[in-house]
Amino acid sequence: MAFGDTIKSAWNFVTGGGAHLSLELEADAVYPGDELAVRVVVQSAGAEIFARGVVLDLEAHEILDAGAFEVLSFSDPTRTRPREPLVGGETVTVRAHFRLSEPFRLEPGKSVPLRARVRIPANARPTYLGVNAKHTYRVRARLDVSGTDPSSDWHALRVGSRVAVCV
Repeated sequence: MAFGDTIKSAWNFVTGGGAHLSLELEADAVYPGDELAVRVVVQSAGAEIFARGVVLDLEAHEILDAGAFEVLSFSDPTRTRPREPLVGGETVTVRAHFRLSEPFRLEPGKSVPLRARVRIPANARPTYLGVNAKHTYRVRARLDVSGTDPSSDWHALRVGSRVAVCV
């Protein structure tokens, strides 16, 4: 192995640049307890890769932003102080990891297509977008390797709500 190859290998270890992953979702909306079909393509970026498998990450974030308010000045009721944050924050409500494949070896320049189905948690809260809060889901595929895991971009996913209607 030449010195340049050693540097490139170390760089890929640190940055996750040893492979490219693409992720396709069969649907962009699901319900709690449903299966989501995915297609992942892993392509070597030049060097041989020893992977412990492909993993699908599912995350949901609830973000609260109640805006800001103006504070009246008690010494001079005609003046106000600058807007101050009222309340806000972000909470991760779901963080799940699904192993999509067994360990494998990927030869230089080769690609591996993979199809899988994962079950959305039955207790998943629905996606919503409100005036002061939102609850969003996202998914990505990543390669479980030593160093930084190469991954696909995050994809938005909507999770619906099944509501029983009584007549």
